[in-house]
Amino acid sequence: MNTSLKATPSRAPKHIRALALSATVGLAMAGASLPAVAAPTADIGGTLLEGEEPIANALVTAYTLDGESPEFEAEARTDEAGEWELRNLPDGDYTLEFSTDHSSAQYALGETLSGATDLADEPTGFVIDDGEASEAPFEEVTLTRLGGAIEMQIVDEEGEPFIDLDDAAIELRGLSSDGEEWNSRTFWADEEGRITVPRIPLGGYVPWIGVEGEELAPTATGVVVEAETTTVVGSFEVPERAESEFEVSGEFAIDGEGTVGETLTVQWPSTTPDPGSTQVTWARAGEVLASDEGEYLATEDDVDGGLDAWGFIFADGYAPVIATDSTEIAPGSDDGGGGSGDGGSGEDGPDGDGGDGDPDGAGDGDSDSGDDLPLTGVSIALLVAAMIGLLVVGGFAYRASRTR
Repeated sequence: MNTSLKATPSRAPKHIRALALSATVGLAMAGASLPAVAAPTADIGGTLLEGEEPIANALVTAYTLDGESPEFEAEARTDEAGEWELRNLPDGDYTLEFSTDHSSAQYALGETLSGATDLADEPTGFVIDDGEASEAPFEEVTLTRLGGAIEMQIVDEEGEPFIDLDDAAIELRGLSSDGEEWNSRTFWADEEGRITVPRIPLGGYVPWIGVEGEELAPTATGVVVEAETTTVVGSFEVPERAESEFEVSGEFAIDGEGTVGETLTVQWPSTTPDPGSTQVTWARAGEVLASDEGEYLATEDDVDGGLDAWGFIFADGYAPVIATDSTEIAPGSDDGGGGSGDGGSGEDGPDGDGGDGDPDGAGDGDSDSGDDLPLTGVSIALLVAAMIGLLVVGGFAYRASRTR
């Protein structure tokens, strides 16, 4: 009897098969959750300066400009050497904004990488592509928007200064040179009683002061801030608080044609109540020309830039009124003008020599137009006639002598 053994396929035990299946599923899940390769990023840095001095504690903020509006990406503060660094910036079109609030800057007002006051219509400053910046305009930035500063003291009735322990404080409130309202934050006196307000935009302002936590009150002094200048305002006792506001009718305006040699004045608006005092300061391109002067004589130096007049109106218990007006100064006339136009005395014009009271107000002046030629011709004709007359008289005299 033949017998044979039939081989049957071998099978792993159930528990081993379960382990194998579990391992396979685990490997598949692990493969599905593997992280994607991270996109490259860039680290950038630089130094921020005011003139040749580093600016400490300034805020440097990076914005991408790929969307409809700037989008915040990262920010960092400068160290004592003015150095800063921003890390892990993704690809994109970028600009930077430098804020000097609470920084060591004395005059620098803060600006964007392009030098603008804000991010509106800001152009791309640099591009980060594949983790690399295309260029580095940020490596050393010297801020160009420069304002001024003021320094003052608050004193008691005996002239002794209030110090930091007295909570002597000041805020500057007024208008920047572009006509926008601008108020500083509160600044406090040091241990010697000095109070400095830095980084003020060019413009006209009034110091509001107070001590020991009292409500701040306006001084009766206007300050026109000059570029890159610390103006020492002086010492002030705490004034009466402002409980009311003026009612104002009309405009503050420069009165005059605006030509070299002309004395300009200002027109004041009407106020209720009447002012207790007023102040006018004349300025040009961030430089004070005359302070507390109601008149100003325009000069050749004023032709290249606009002339500004700042007006301040004060009264006890009232918030001060601050106003400004500007005019362009034109060169004086070179055609010898200056006649009065009504047959008058022909006073000197800005550059003329004065006329003789011509009815047309033209004046004689030093004209090169040839208007004097007819007068020269008449003079020559008279001279010739006189010579002929002399010859005739001489001829008669000669005949008379021969007759004798």
